[in-house]
Amino acid sequence: MNSDDVRTLRKAGRLQEALDTVRQILTTNPGDFKTKSEYEWVIFDCIKIIVANMIAEMAKSRPINTRDVDDLMGWMDEYHSLEPSIPGMACSNILGQLVKVGSNLPKFPGIIRWASIEGLRDEDWQPRQYQGKTYSSLAMNIARTLCKWVKAHPEASQKQMAFALDWTERVGNATKEDDSLWLHWDMAILLRQMGDFRRAAELLASVIKTKRNEFWVWAEAGRLYQSEQPELALSCFCRALECPAEPKFMVRAHRELAELLAEQEEYAQASREVAVTIDIRQAEGWPIGREMEALISSPWYDPAAEGADPPKDFYGKHSPAALSLCFDIVETRVANYLGLLVPHTPKDPRPGWKPKPLSRYAIKDSKGQAWSLVGPAMKKLNFEVGSPLRMS
Repeated sequence: MNSDDVRTLRKAGRLQEALDTVRQILTTNPGDFKTKSEYEWVIFDCIKIIVANMIAEMAKSRPINTRDVDDLMGWMDEYHSLEPSIPGMACSNILGQLVKVGSNLPKFPGIIRWASIEGLRDEDWQPRQYQGKTYSSLAMNIARTLCKWVKAHPEASQKQMAFALDWTERVGNATKEDDSLWLHWDMAILLRQMGDFRRAAELLASVIKTKRNEFWVWAEAGRLYQSEQPELALSCFCRALECPAEPKFMVRAHRELAELLAEQEEYAQASREVAVTIDIRQAEGWPIGREMEALISSPWYDPAAEGADPPKDFYGKHSPAALSLCFDIVETRVANYLGLLVPHTPKDPRPGWKPKPLSRYAIKDSKGQAWSLVGPAMKKLNFEVGSPLRMS
C-alpha cells in the first residue's frame, strides 16, 4: 500500500478505507510526505461531507446538529496534528469549506488565527471564475465570515472582535469593486457592535447610497443611530418599513421601532408597532419570543393603541429625514411652498395613466438668488401656498 492507493480509494468515494490505509502507512513510515499530503485531502473530503449536511439542515431552517460541529472540530484537530504545509492547496480548500458554516462554529476565529493571513496563497486573494460567473476570493469569504461570527455571538470578546476587524481591514485594502460594498456592510455592523459609531456610519453610508431601496440597510442605520441620534434612528426605521419586502422579513424592524418609540415615551405608537409585530409572528406560526413578551408585559402597552397614527401615515411623516444619509453633503435652505404642478397629459398615454401632481417650492441659494424646484408629491401635505418651509 502507498499514497497512490490512498488517492484511488479517495476518488472512488471509499473514504473509510482510504483513512485506514493512510493511517496504516504513516504508522510504519511517519515521514512519508506524499502519504501525509493524501491524508490532508482525505480529511478535506470528510469535512466537505459534514459541511454539506450542515448546509442542508440550515436550508430547512433547522438548528445545527452539535454532533456535526463536534465531528468537524475533530477533523480539524486531526488535520492540525499533521503539521500540514501552509500555505497549501489542501488548506485553502478546507478553509473554503469552513467559511460556508463558520458563523456556527464556536472555534472559527481560533482556526483562522492558527491558519493566519500569511497562510493564504496568492490565488486565494483573487476572485474565482466558475462556469462564467465570478465568486469572491477566499480571503474575502473569511473576512465576511469572521464579521458574521461576531454578529452571531453576542458573547464575543473584544480580542475576538479586534481580530475580525484587523483581518477585514487587511482584506479591504486589497479589495476592489462590488466586494468592497459587502465588506463595508459587514464591517459597519462589526464596528457598531464594538461601539465605534463614527466609522460604522462612514462605511454604512456607502451601502445606503447603493441599496437605498432595501429595508435591511435602513434598519441597520436605525440600530446604528439609536443611541446617539434617536430622532434620526426613528426616521431610518420608518424608511425601512416603507421599503418593499415581505412582512416576515420586517418583523425585527417593527419590534425595534416599538422599543425606540417606547424609549421616547411614544407609547400609543409603540403599542401599534407591537400589535403589528404580533400579527406577523402569528401569521407565520412563530412563537412570540422573549423580546416581544417583555414589550407586551410593559405597563405602557395598550393593545388598542388608542391615539396612534395608522402605521403607513406615521412612517410617511417621519421617514423623509433619513434620506439625508443618501448624500455626502446636505444643505438646508429657507423655502416657500408654491402648490402643486400637474404634468400635461402625453399625446399617447399608456393604459391607466394618471397625472401625478408634483410639489413646487421656491428657495434662495447662498447668494440670495431665488430658484423654483419641483419635488415628489407628498400625501397629506397640509400647507397653504406661500407657507414658509426649510428644505434639505
